Amino acid sequence: MLLPPEDLALLLDQARPSRNISIPSAQIPSLQTTLERLAPFPEDALFLGTAYDDLPILLSLNAVKAGGILIIGDKGAGKTSILRVTAHAAALLHPSRRLQFGIITTRPREWTRAAALRHCLGIFPAYQRDAGNFILALEEWMETPHEKNQSILLFLDDLTCIHHEEIQVQHSLRRILGRGYKKRVFVFATLRSDAQNEARAWKSLFRAEIYGKIENTFHAPTRSAPLHDLLSGIEFALREGEEWLPFWIPSL
Repeated sequence: MLLPPEDLALLLDQARPSRNISIPSAQIPSLQTTLERLAPFPEDALFLGTAYDDLPILLSLNAVKAGGILIIGDKGAGKTSILRVTAHAAALLHPSRRLQFGIITTRPREWTRAAALRHCLGIFPAYQRDAGNFILALEEWMETPHEKNQSILLFLDDLTCIHHEEIQVQHSLRRILGRGYKKRVFVFATLRSDAQNEARAWKSLFRAEIYGKIENTFHAPTRSAPLHDLLSGIEFALREGEEWLPFWIPSL
């Protein structure tokens, strides 16, 4: 199952899944167990989670067009958790010579395990110069020849921290969001639901959105969006038109 929008083809024609499967948080399967059970995966796939019809939610690196993936939710909804699952799954499914990632975050301690992975280019604390330098380096890497099908993921944990970067860094991130896909540089960012107005200009640059729990319908994309009853830290939802696809993420 591939992530929408149209260019990522969400496969909803196999019958809409219903949340008739209850997964207590204490019994959430591990990422390793989940990947082994759902294997094999397409060569270019990134694993994001599992739908309630037991099909994986996958992002095809060959199908992505301009823009990144934005994860929106309340504080504590699990936005960082889904980023970490994506990073660890990428390391399990791809050799480091083909895929690497870097993390910009306001909470470096939450990424300690990821830092030990061979795929990790570094954990860069937001508001420090190294974070901006990493974004500049990514744009420079886009302009240099490199191995075919080699990908780099930028995990930007809290999109609002970009407001504190120099204008040159902000311009570089905009260019990465606009044409990084041509050089296989992809951005995954998180955004608190109550900070959407603050980041409105940046939000419009993202191609697809994943939602975590949002209690206040004022912060939801639509008043009827079924986001208030999502389980924090475990459940998320994708939207395609008026349809919603809930899914869950495994534990690390």
